[in-house]
Amino acid sequence: MFDFICYYFGNKDTLVRSILRYAHIDVFNERTELESINAQYGKFVIMISRKYEHDYFERIKYDLQHGKLTQCFCNAQMKHANYRSLFLNVLNSLDNNYFIDNHITKENIITSCSRGYYEIVKYFISKNIDLNEGYSYTTPLTAACNRENEMIVQLLIDKGCDVNQVDGLFKTPLTTACYRGNEMIVQLLIDKGCDVNQVDGRSKTPLVAACERRNEMIVQLLIDKGCDVNQVDGLFETPLTAACYRGNEMIVQLLIDKGCDVNQVDGMSKTPLVAACERRNEMTVQLLIDKGCDVNQVDGRGKTPLISACESRNEMIVQLLIDKGCDVNQVDGRSMTPLVTACKQRNEMIVQLLIDKGCDVNQIDDMRQTPLITACERGNEMIVQLLIDKGCDVNQVDGRSKTPLITACKQGNEMIVQLVLDKGCGINKVDGSKLTPLTAACTKGNENIVKLLINKGGDVNNIDGMTDTPLRVACKSGSQNIVQLLIDKECAVDQVNGLGETLLTAACKGGNVKIVQLFIDKGCDVNRSYSIGQTPMTAACMGGYEKIIHLLIASGSNVYEDDGMRDTPLIAACKGGNEKIVQLLIDKGCDVHQPNGRGVTPLLAACLVDNEKIVEILIDKGCDVHMADSMCQTTLIASVESGNLKLVQLLIDKGCDVNKSGLVQTPLIAACWRGHEKIAKLLIDNGSDVNQGNIMRDTPLTIARSRGHRNIVQLLLCKGCNVNEIDVKGETHA
Repeated sequence: MFDFICYYFGNKDTLVRSILRYAHIDVFNERTELESINAQYGKFVIMISRKYEHDYFERIKYDLQHGKLTQCFCNAQMKHANYRSLFLNVLNSLDNNYFIDNHITKENIITSCSRGYYEIVKYFISKNIDLNEGYSYTTPLTAACNRENEMIVQLLIDKGCDVNQVDGLFKTPLTTACYRGNEMIVQLLIDKGCDVNQVDGRSKTPLVAACERRNEMIVQLLIDKGCDVNQVDGLFETPLTAACYRGNEMIVQLLIDKGCDVNQVDGMSKTPLVAACERRNEMTVQLLIDKGCDVNQVDGRGKTPLISACESRNEMIVQLLIDKGCDVNQVDGRSMTPLVTACKQRNEMIVQLLIDKGCDVNQIDDMRQTPLITACERGNEMIVQLLIDKGCDVNQVDGRSKTPLITACKQGNEMIVQLVLDKGCGINKVDGSKLTPLTAACTKGNENIVKLLINKGGDVNNIDGMTDTPLRVACKSGSQNIVQLLIDKECAVDQVNGLGETLLTAACKGGNVKIVQLFIDKGCDVNRSYSIGQTPMTAACMGGYEKIIHLLIASGSNVYEDDGMRDTPLIAACKGGNEKIVQLLIDKGCDVHQPNGRGVTPLLAACLVDNEKIVEILIDKGCDVHMADSMCQTTLIASVESGNLKLVQLLIDKGCDVNKSGLVQTPLIAACWRGHEKIAKLLIDNGSDVNQGNIMRDTPLTIARSRGHRNIVQLLLCKGCNVNEIDVKGETHA
C-alpha cells in the first residue's frame, strides 16, 4: 500500500510540496529523489523536480535546526557526491551556535570519516570540533583508516589528530591501517611519529597485523622504521610465527634477514617451523631450515615439526625434515609418533618415507597405538602391506588391547584380513575386549571374511570372553548366509551362552524367519527355556515377529508355558504391542486372565504400553479390569500414568473403580502428579474422591500444588476439595 501511495501521489506535481512539508523524515530520506542528481531510481520513488529543490532543502534545513542531523545523514542520496555538495550548502547556511548546542555532531563526523565524505569532514573540522573525541567506540582517525581514505587521514593528521590514540574498540590507527593493507596510510601515520611497536587494546602489534594480512610492503615500512621483529604481542603471537602460519615466504625472508629468532616459541606455544608445517608451505619450511631451525623442537602444545607435517599430509615437507636429520621415532608431547600419525592420515608416501628412514614399525606410542592396528582401523591396504613387508608383528596387541586381525574383521576389510592371515596371524586369538576374529566378523556380517577365517582354521565353536559363539553372534546380526555357513561347518546348534540362552531363542530375538527355520530343521527344541530368560516363543512375541510365531506353533511350541522371566507368550505379546499376535494367541486358547509371576495380567501389560486396541481385545474376551499386580498397580492407574485419555475412558466405561488405590497412589493422585488435567477432570466427573489420600497422606490437592499444576489445583478447589487437609509433613494447603 505504501509503495502504491508513493507511486501514485508522488508523481502528481501538485502534491509534491505537501509531501516535502509534511512527510515523516524516514519517508523523506528513503522515498524522495532529486531529479537533478540524474541517478537511477525505482518506480516507487517520489521525484523532486528542479522547481521544488528549494522547498526540498528548506525541509532539510528545518530538520537540521530541530536536531535531526543524524537522520539527515541517513538520506539515501548521501552516496552521491553532487548531492553531498548541495547538502553542504545547507550546513554552511546554519548558525555556528548550532554546533555548540548539539552534541550529535561527533557521531556524524565519524560517519563522514567512515564513508569518505571528505568535504563534509573538512566542514566539521572548520567548526573546531574535538577530533580526538570518539563516538560509538571509534575515533575519526581510526574510522578514516578503516575506510582507507588517504585524503581524510591526511586532513585529520594535519589538524592535529592523535596518531597513537586507542579507540573504544581498542584499535589504534596504525594497526587498523595495517589490517586494511593500505601502504599510503601506514606511511602517513609513520611519518607523523606513530609508535610502530604500540600494542593496541586487542593486544595486536602493527607488525603482527601486517604479517597476518600478508602485506610485504607494510612489513618493510615497519621494519625500516625500527619495528621490533621479535616482539610478542598481547595475544602472545610473534611476527615470524604469524607470517609462517599465513604462508608468505617474502615476509618470512624479510623477518629472518632482520634477525628474527627462528626457534622462538610464541605465547600461543607455537614455533615458526611447526606453524609452517601445519600450513603445508614448503618454501617457508626450507627458509627456516636453511637458517638453522631446530627440526626436532617440540612446541608448547607438544607438537613436533615432523608430526605436524605428517598430520598435514605434505610429503615434500616430511622429506625436507628427514633430510635435515629429523628423528623419525620421536614421540611428541601429545604422545604421538610420526608413523602412527601418517597411518591415521592414510598417506602411503609418508609411511614409505618414514620406513625407509628406519622408523620402528612396531613402536607403540604413548597413546598405546601401533602403526599396524592404526592402518587396519583406517582400512588402508597399501599401508598394511608396507608395514608387514617391513616386519611388522601381525600378532602384536596394542595398549588398547586390540589386535590387527580383529580390528580388520570389525572394519569388514577382506583384503587386510587376507594380508594378516597370510602372515600367520593367530586365528583364534582373543583381544582385550574379549572378541575372537570369527565373532568380530560375524558381528560385522561379512560372509567373505567368515569364510576366510574358517578356511584358515577358525574354531566355529570357540566361545569368546563375552560368552558368545560365532553362531550366536550371526543369529543376532540376522545374517542367514553366515548362519548356514557355520552350520555347514558342523557348528553345534544346541549350544547355550553363559546365561543359558539357546541359539533358537537368539534367532527369534533377531527376527529372521529363515534362520529360525534352519535351527528348527536341525532339531532345536522349540520349548527350551533358561532360568532367567525367554523361550523362543516369548522372544518372538515380544519382538512382534508374527511369521516366526506361526512357524514355532507349527513346530509344536507351547503357547501356554511361561519363560524364565515368568512371562507367558500372551503377556510378552501384550508388552510387544502387536494386536495380531495377541489375537492369534487368544485364538489358540491362551488364558487372558493368567498373570505372570509378578502378578501382571495381559490387560495390565497392555495398559502399561498404552495400547488401546489390545486392551479392547482383552476386555472383549472378558478380562477383569479390576485386577492388580503384586505391587497393587491397577489397569486404571497404569493408563492414567501414561496419559491416554481414550484408554482411561474405556476402562471407566467397563466399570473400573475410579477410587481404587494402588500401593502409593489413587488414579486421581496419579493424574495430579503427572499433570494430566483432562484425565483428572474425567475421573472427578466419574465420581473420583477429590479428598482421598494415599498411604503417605498426600491428597490430590497437595500433590497438584507441589508439582506446580495450577489448572488442576483450580479444578480441585472448584470441586470442593478440602483445603485444610493435613499432609504427611503436617502442612495444610489453605
